[in-house]
Formats: sequence, C-alpha cells, structure tokens
Amino acid sequence: MRKGTDRAAKAASAGARPERAEVARFVTETVDREGLVRIRDAWKALAGRAAEPNVFYDPDFALPAIEGLVAGAAIRALLVWCDDGPSGRRLTGVFPFIAKRRWSVPLSVGEAFIHPYAMSSAPLVDRQAVPETVAAFLDWLEGDTSPAAWLFRFLPEDGSLHAAFVDAAGLRKAALSRHGAYHRAVFDGGSVDERYLDVALGSKRRKEYRRLRRRLADHGEVTVTRAEAPDTVAAGIDAFLALEAAGWKGARGTAAALSPEIARMFKAIAAGLAASGQIRVDALTVDGKPVAVAVSCGEGTDWWFWKIAYDEDFATYSPGVQLVAEITQAAIAARDDETYDSCALPGIPMIERLWRQRRPYADVLIAPATLGGLRGMAGRLETWRRRMEWLAKRALSAIGKR
Repeated sequence: MRKGTDRAAKAASAGARPERAEVARFVTETVDREGLVRIRDAWKALAGRAAEPNVFYDPDFALPAIEGLVAGAAIRALLVWCDDGPSGRRLTGVFPFIAKRRWSVPLSVGEAFIHPYAMSSAPLVDRQAVPETVAAFLDWLEGDTSPAAWLFRFLPEDGSLHAAFVDAAGLRKAALSRHGAYHRAVFDGGSVDERYLDVALGSKRRKEYRRLRRRLADHGEVTVTRAEAPDTVAAGIDAFLALEAAGWKGARGTAAALSPEIARMFKAIAAGLAASGQIRVDALTVDGKPVAVAVSCGEGTDWWFWKIAYDEDFATYSPGVQLVAEITQAAIAARDDETYDSCALPGIPMIERLWRQRRPYADVLIAPATLGGLRGMAGRLETWRRRMEWLAKRALSAIGKR
C-alpha cells in the first residue's frame, strides 16, 4: 500500500526516487550492516558528539548486538550526512531500524533497533545539527522508499531529541502518539548531597543494611573494586556471567552465559567499550570472591546501569543492594555530577528505593502526513496491537495458574 495519492503521483511523474535525497546540505542514505561497518569511524565520532548520548547505539555496542541477536539479516540504518563542500561530509545522524508489518494492514513500520539488552532507541544526532538532522529524517520518512511510519522504543521524553521530533512533526502535520509511557529510576549526582542514601532509604533501613554488611564481613574481608582497564573488565565480565548463570536466570534458562552467541556478544561489547573507557565493572567481594557484580556503560558523566548479578548463597546479606549503595556513595563523593540510568522497567523495588529520581520514557510513533487518511489511524492501530498483546499474556498467565 502506498503512503498517499500525492506520493504516488509524484513517483509516477518523477520516475524512480533515488536512494539519496538532498535536504538543503543534508543528505540521507540507507545502509545495511555492512554499510554500518564501513562507516564505523564516522559513527564512533558521532557517538561522542551526540545531542543525547546513547551507548546502545555506539558502534562498539550496536555492532556486536546486531551480530549476536539478528545476524544483520534485517537491520538497516538511515544515515544523515552534512555536505560541508570542500571539507567533505560529516555524519550527523544514525537511525538503526528493522522494517516490519506491525499492524493488520499492509503497511511497513520502521522499528528503531531495540532488543532485550538495550533500554533506549534515542538516535545519535549531532548536537550541532539537531533540527536539520531531524528534518532530513522526516523528509526521508515521507519518501516512497521508506517505511510508512516509525516507532521509537524507550525514547527519553525530557531531552532535546524528543522536543525536536514534537516540533518538527507539528510543522509537517505528522501524527505523533505516545505509548507505554513510564518513569524510570535514575541517579543524578548533580542534584544530591552526602545525605542522599540516608534520606532515600530511611534511617531504619540504612541501619539494617549496615548490620548486614557487618554480618557479611563475618565470612571474610569485604572489598569493593572497580575494573576499567580492558584486561580487568574482561575478568569482571566473566565473573558477572558466572554469577548470573548460577542464579535464578540460569534456572530459568535466560542467563547470557547459556547462549554462546549472547555470551560472545557480551564479551565483544565489553572489549570494544573498554578500549575507549566506556565501561566499568564494579564488584563486591568477600576474600576476593565476587558476591555481586554490576556492569555500567557510558562516557564522561552519563552512565547506564546495564546489568547486575549476585551470589544467591549470600542473598541474606543483600549483596546487590550493598553494591549499588557503594556505587551511589562513590558517585556522590566524587562530586563530578555523574548520572546513572537504571535501565529498569517499573516495579523493581531495589533500584527504585535507592534511586528516587525519575526520567520519563515512552514509545513514540510518528506517522507522516503522506499517510493521508491512515495518519490518524496509526496511533489507534498501535494501541489496538498492544491491547491484544496484553490480553494474550493475561490469558496465558491464567492458563498457567490452572
């Protein structure tokens, strides 16, 4: 199905639309996995100057994830380039996606690349060219060779990108709808003081955790370590994978170490990010044995609290809570305004008690004006799909309880 009669007429009169379309000095290009590999250096440079940092779209994270999870078969990416004339061209936008038939109508939706190990699909957009890059993206979305609509998953709603999409969609009369909105626990070191944990936990619970720490010390010397160098990060990732596999995720068959492809992906991500100082592995140890391991990814002061695992033999002493409290206190003491995104969905008591600040997230669907009469229906179709998924899960849960 075409996106609208205006588009069909334009295509018929102008002939086939080229893969690249010029928008002022900005040009769009659609590439596959191999194309992404070819522009890796430009992509990495863009990640460092992005308006909203997103480590999950850094090439050192995204390429191993593509290889480990989708084998590159269906992945595409819209690239936006700024043609600077004699000085060459500069990459200003990377929008990875998979085109799918998402609704019960013959329309392709570009789903921003997301997977169980990533918690944001905010595209990488040059902070010096946000309006121009967003305009180029929407021009492409209105074209004949693009998906009919676009869905961002876990898009932060308090940043410059969300605001730019809202503004541009309004100017173009595109329909923008929100789905699955929620507030995620975060830690913002720039807005707290040394009393933060005492206030967040309350004096009674804080006292209890101190008591548990003393009891944990009965088993040996308790230390907290941080690995950032490539060799120590690799050892830390091995410790994390082992702890996760020995715990409840291993029992359920969902631990990363149980899948050779996923374990390989974890190690490749860690190695790539460690080479540029973008990963840290914190561990709580007893006589040198890890009893809790947390993996954070990011850069500068912006970090994502990616993964945590603990030794269930020590569960009585709340080692995971102890480790997160140590990480939090270290960030406060450093006074460098570090922020941590918890990467957690709502309803995780441990992290929500410790990190009381919140960041708004939502899935954002953009239906361009070229969809014509279907533009207004896109949001309703997405709501209907989610309702059907919820009902199906509820039915399966009810069957399982019989």
